[in-house]
Amino acid sequence: MAKGNRCTHTKHTDPFRKQATPFILIILGGVCGWLMTRSHVPLGLQLVILMVLTASFIALMNRGNNLPVQALLQKPSEGETPFSNATSSSLNLDFAEQALAKSHTCQLKLLCDSLNLTSSAIILHSQTRGHYHLHASHSNNPTAINQDMATEAGILLSLKDDRSEISGHPSSQNFQGLPYYKTGTSVGGFMVVSLKGIDQHHPLKTSGFLCVDRKEQPPWTQAEKNLIRQAAHKISTDLYVTEQLTEANHDKKAIKQICLALQDLNTVLNLQEAFEVTQKTVTSLTSATLVAITLKDNQQHNVVSAVGPNAKELNGLAILDDTCLVNQAISLQRTMTPKGGQHPPLTLFTSPSPIDTYQSLLIIPLISNDQPIGTLIAGGTIPQLFSKDQQALLEVVAGQIATRIDLAKTHEKIYHMATIDGLTGLVNHRTFQNGLGKMLNRATRQKTKVALILCDIDHFKRVNDNYGHPFGDKVLRQVSRVLKNAVRTVDLAARYGGEEFTLVLENADQTGGVHLAERIRKEIAGLRFFHANKEIRITMSFGVSCYPTLAGDQSSLISQADQALYRCKEAGRNQTQCYT
Repeated sequence: MAKGNRCTHTKHTDPFRKQATPFILIILGGVCGWLMTRSHVPLGLQLVILMVLTASFIALMNRGNNLPVQALLQKPSEGETPFSNATSSSLNLDFAEQALAKSHTCQLKLLCDSLNLTSSAIILHSQTRGHYHLHASHSNNPTAINQDMATEAGILLSLKDDRSEISGHPSSQNFQGLPYYKTGTSVGGFMVVSLKGIDQHHPLKTSGFLCVDRKEQPPWTQAEKNLIRQAAHKISTDLYVTEQLTEANHDKKAIKQICLALQDLNTVLNLQEAFEVTQKTVTSLTSATLVAITLKDNQQHNVVSAVGPNAKELNGLAILDDTCLVNQAISLQRTMTPKGGQHPPLTLFTSPSPIDTYQSLLIIPLISNDQPIGTLIAGGTIPQLFSKDQQALLEVVAGQIATRIDLAKTHEKIYHMATIDGLTGLVNHRTFQNGLGKMLNRATRQKTKVALILCDIDHFKRVNDNYGHPFGDKVLRQVSRVLKNAVRTVDLAARYGGEEFTLVLENADQTGGVHLAERIRKEIAGLRFFHANKEIRITMSFGVSCYPTLAGDQSSLISQADQALYRCKEAGRNQTQCYT
């Protein structure tokens, strides 16, 4: 007999029981969460359904060898995997918790990267351990993290009196309010959000906190706070799902597919990736030939992504018909399952798009923070293509998709704010420096050239002094449009500072740089501005250098272009000169 607590019952050989249990546990919580959101189902009936599912699951896991429930709950001996013997069918909550912690660590890394955080951590209260512990963390200073944290001191005490969040900017370098840091670690700004009670529809039994900090001390912006709250909402939903692990049942194939789908969703950060993962998820769970996503924002409703028949015509389609099926799904906030062949034919998106092509359709509303943001559409030419189980699974996935899309939209807004100059719409100075470095590295590897153009508006101070800053801003915006339209998609147009701009031309020499600069200079000179019925014209000067022909590194490349620009000023302005 093996050592430890190894079960002495006859080894069970059912491959379903050996492999499916942990995946069943993960997805059953999701199904349970979906069931709890159906307010039209009485609470008593919900509990009965959950009890029946749980009993059925235990019976299914116990078939063939009459293992008692105690054996099913027995933990494997040390060194065994959850699938290694008869006890592999146990409800291995440790395995599920480790998988969830890895997923949360990935989410925390994305949060740190998005907001330039020093650390982010999830602190949970363990009923078995009887204290708070570090569930997951990510830090750019990992040596300072106290992995054995077991305290509820500091900031956590401030959130005990029904407070949902707290943030601050410690002035003391000896601030010790974050318990996941070792002694002596200081922070510039922090924010802590309580996970319990953040989602009234999915109340957590476990107390927990999402904590973030950074070295910088400026106050958190509203956009940053919203992103952190969205992340806390997502983590709270995940934890709620794990609390329901043993209360529902599903088949093995769907479990594996949906786990992979949710894992993929947790790794995406921008909208396009979210759309691609959504399409992959739906096609892996069903035999749908059409997968489309619509988003509604500021009273506009459009098809933002579509794959399948007529996808080119659908992408970007504006949905204007209030009576169409996708708008009905949003209005009613419930899944629509129409069937083709009706007269008059039902409209899917707009009047010219009847659904006769599709014999099976699922139109699932995407709801985030109790607000519909769009729909997920799955269609096929075969009647009764989607089973009730598949519909239920897609509804669970749709909830995750809606949250991920909402987070991606918020992240893109923050990224735009961090990289784009607000006045001109060109990339800012910091982004220019990073982009130029990457382009020079690529040119070195590929043995190509990069031309740099540094330019500014001649006598721009006179423009502001004579006609006012609002008029000057108008000039800056118009000049920026000319510069942006003049470069290729592989090139870079940036606002260097004030009235100075820069263009980086990939795979171009000084001749190409001078040629483009001259073309832009002439176009700028032809612009006409008016102020108080007076026509005003402006000119620009351009300095050009080239890597590696003239400059050997990034710093000298910029310096040479600046020197060429200065010679333009000395020579009378409104001209282009190349560094020599």
